Amino acid sequence: MNEKEPEPTTVADQLAKAEACVRLLREYTEKVANWKAKAAALDTHIEIGMPDHEDIDAWDGMKDRYARVREACSELSSIVSGLIEQSRLPNVVRTELRLRLAEFETEFVQYQALFPDRYDLVFERLTNPAKKIEVIKAIVSATGSSLSDAKAVVENAPKPVKKSIPKGQAEALKKQLEAAGVPVSLRAV
Repeated sequence: MNEKEPEPTTVADQLAKAEACVRLLREYTEKVANWKAKAAALDTHIEIGMPDHEDIDAWDGMKDRYARVREACSELSSIVSGLIEQSRLPNVVRTELRLRLAEFETEFVQYQALFPDRYDLVFERLTNPAKKIEVIKAIVSATGSSLSDAKAVVENAPKPVKKSIPKGQAEALKKQLEAAGVPVSLRAV
């Protein structure tokens, strides 16, 4: 059989691909900056107090988008890196690609920093029913939640005491609650 060998990629094809990548990098850099601003605003709202269900749903949606964007960004970065290594591209084109890739990666790293490991702090169960009031008071004291919310957590265990909080804050609250005799655990979200 006489198989036809693939034609070598021409410089014109590589230039067209490089131009498309530059456009994509600019577009993604702009989108990531926009998403970063929205995520930062929502994260600040969540950190201020007890987030409502809409906040948590919005944050979960942003985390899902982040996972998809991270995959696409990794793919785009490897394509651009491959193009930069092409010796047939003019230096000015490779320099433009390097510049756009650096801008994009800087923006993405800042966006990525908004999604640290987050945890739910979960009340497991009431081990001593005689201490129910003390446990409720400890939850209110540690988390700033209302008495009715703390009571609902205790009565419907296992249930999150705080949702989607950064790892450091979750560990500190866990220590504080365990010191007060409240059995809690951390669950990654």
